[in-house]
Amino acid sequence: MTKRKVLFLVSILTVLALSVPIGAQQKNGPEPPQEKTVSKIFELKYADVASVAGVINVFGAQVHLNSGLKIIGVNGTASTVEAIGEAIKKLDVPPPPSKNIDFTAYFIIASDKPIRGEEIPPELHGVMSQLRAALAYKDYRLLNKVLLRARDGGGSSVTGVTQAANDPEGPQANFTFSLDHTHLSPDGTGSSVRINGLHFLLDLPSPPKAGGANLFFGTKSGISTNVDVPEGEKVVIGKTTFNSPENALILVLTAKVVG
Repeated sequence: MTKRKVLFLVSILTVLALSVPIGAQQKNGPEPPQEKTVSKIFELKYADVASVAGVINVFGAQVHLNSGLKIIGVNGTASTVEAIGEAIKKLDVPPPPSKNIDFTAYFIIASDKPIRGEEIPPELHGVMSQLRAALAYKDYRLLNKVLLRARDGGGSSVTGVTQAANDPEGPQANFTFSLDHTHLSPDGTGSSVRINGLHFLLDLPSPPKAGGANLFFGTKSGISTNVDVPEGEKVVIGKTTFNSPENALILVLTAKVVG
């Protein structure tokens, strides 16, 4: 064996000999102190308890929840529990305020014959062009215009009295216009209002009895549907018979978000 190889082996053995005590010292040395385990209960005001608990499970602590009391109990290291507390602060925030939606409903009379009544307002000229192209009625008049406000996620209703005939001096009828549930959802071009449970009911008076007896309400006509109304657009909801087979009542609706 050459002198150079001997020196190389001696140097390797020396390194290994020196490394053994160092490794043993690291292995047999004192372990770092364990972080103290703590328990804490967090009370939520706004957020769903189960949803928040599902998020904070990523921290690896023990999580216990009570949806009825709206509390979450956690058990873990002090630093983990502190991190969970910060996360809950960011998650448990009040929801944004619900927006109000103003609806305008137009009751339009359509007839095969010329009729009396209020002229169609300018804001409906666009939708009237569509109606005239799609329907065969000869004349259209505005019977009534109703304003209704609902909160996003809620419903609303209004009752009133309107003319039951084309003659402004003729008999009157009771109407009910209601929205069971409205929901505002953004789309690609703006906002659209989803209405579940739109109901329009008209109580038409029966012809007067002989001898001039008072009118009574026994004939009902109406529209019930679910519909999406893009904000700012005039939407034809539907039509129903009005007074006689040659007449129809058409419901047009528009919506505006007012904050």
